[in-house]
Amino acid sequence: MEIIKQKNLQQVIFAITCVFSFSLLRSRGEVDIEAWLLWINNISEHGLIGGYIANKDMYPPFTNVIFSLVLKFSALTNISVLVSLKLFIFGSLLITSLIFLAWTKNWLLAIAVQAGFTLNAMALSYIDIFIAPFLLISLYALYNRNFLLFTIFYFINVMIKWQGIIILPFILLYILNISSLKEIKNIIWGKIASQIVLPSVVLVVFVFMIFGREVYDTFDRAMKEDMLSGYALNLSWIITRIVYFLNPEANFFEYGIMKIIYIKSGEISYFTKFIFFVFFFSTLIACFKEKKSFINLLKFSVIGYLIYFAFNTGVHENHLFLASLLSLLILNYDSKFLTEAIGIMLAFNINMFLFYGTLGDQPYIHGYFGAEISVILSALFIIFFMMIYLPVLNILIKNFVKPKPIKT
Repeated sequence: MEIIKQKNLQQVIFAITCVFSFSLLRSRGEVDIEAWLLWINNISEHGLIGGYIANKDMYPPFTNVIFSLVLKFSALTNISVLVSLKLFIFGSLLITSLIFLAWTKNWLLAIAVQAGFTLNAMALSYIDIFIAPFLLISLYALYNRNFLLFTIFYFINVMIKWQGIIILPFILLYILNISSLKEIKNIIWGKIASQIVLPSVVLVVFVFMIFGREVYDTFDRAMKEDMLSGYALNLSWIITRIVYFLNPEANFFEYGIMKIIYIKSGEISYFTKFIFFVFFFSTLIACFKEKKSFINLLKFSVIGYLIYFAFNTGVHENHLFLASLLSLLILNYDSKFLTEAIGIMLAFNINMFLFYGTLGDQPYIHGYFGAEISVILSALFIIFFMMIYLPVLNILIKNFVKPKPIKT
């Protein structure tokens, strides 16, 4: 019997995952969908810029640009705004998978992207997937040292969701391509100025000219988000449970789920942010000292982003999206990263599933049992993320701890 080629099997599996993703088109998703529909309605009533100002939220302006296209497509095709939005989400997911395929020539990675982000995008209707095509194109341009194309597409990615800023320090270190201050003279300042700095300034000015001060205000709101943990299974979620344990008289359930704690400032937030800063800054130092290869850029970016998720405040349940995407891209260059990638993808999907189920309407961590399970998972996620961080410690020890001479 003729043996079926593995590539053909993989192509059929990819088609299956695409059709399955599309079958969730009418899934309404989790509670954020109400905000998306409100923002689209604001565009309908006040226009693109007026609608953005009316939102009074934390998202950059290009999210509204996409929503305005959703509204126009809805009117053009005479379909509901919700279905139009879901078509845009599905299209972004499919394009992301195809970009992965074009870049890696690996059908299994394309399948992993399509299947791994279906819960986030199609079942729960998060809009993280909107950044993915622009982020991938920008990284591909960076990989090929096309700084101008990188700047344009990375800027678009950040103007859709702010999270891209978190890995920007690692990207800048990669571009500078130095491992000591003595090498500053080797930096290609002219190319950086003409293809990164100047275009960035032009793009920022352009956006502010169109959308005005609201761009700054949304960023300011995002930086000042006053919750410990927005259902992210991390250190702040563990602290949330400890606070309620120390205050047993408090009613700490809402819709069967442990309530989010809101804080303006204080010792708790300072404690978690200090831990975040220490681990993040140490990762930056390790990145600075290590060889500036593209695979190292991806790995340090993932580690830095996991630190943000594990230890910062104001993190939400879907915020592992970027780390999950990059972890799959790493597999194109280092198959030994498979265990880490699987773990990150599992953490990403488990976190969303526990709070919103498969369609956004049924949490799976009700009551005290659910609260304790979520805390245990938070601890396990942190342990897992710290195990991924361990190579950073090895790099720091190698560069800054001098071995004691052996006495003879």
